[in-house]
Amino acid sequence: MFGWLDVDQLPLEQLFGIGACVDVTRKCAADRDYQVSVEDFQQWEAKNKAKLEGRIVLIRTGFSRRWPDAVRYLGTATRGEEGAKLLHFPGLHPDAATWMVARGESPKLVQQRLGHSHVSVTLALTGVSRAADVNSDILYRQGEPNADQLRTS
Repeated sequence: MFGWLDVDQLPLEQLFGIGACVDVTRKCAADRDYQVSVEDFQQWEAKNKAKLEGRIVLIRTGFSRRWPDAVRYLGTATRGEEGAKLLHFPGLHPDAATWMVARGESPKLVQQRLGHSHVSVTLALTGVSRAADVNSDILYRQGEPNADQLRTS
């Protein structure tokens, strides 16, 4: 779908790298619709005295502990079009997406995090005119089990 590779087709080197775990668990506990901000990324960089560029950025929301309870994880057990209107879970603020793309993150990955229907929407909304990384193959997982056990530094 969309010309993306299946996991078994990805080059092994794309599955390994230096990671960064940005922990927004407390913010998400206080606001289940919390949107990860540029400030969250900048705080990680300041705390760790390192840049996020070139790292695999993982965002810990604490929501993995809520799975598989749909009401706790998604905010509703209702399915279909009506259920989509009732969803409540953390996301990535558009300003943070723009910041990530401007610093070299793949627009395709940001597209998936924001839930845009096509990468062109992400490029238009983030004000990015270049599409150098649009055709790269990215592995992105949401709701990763045991994400709460990752180290943040």
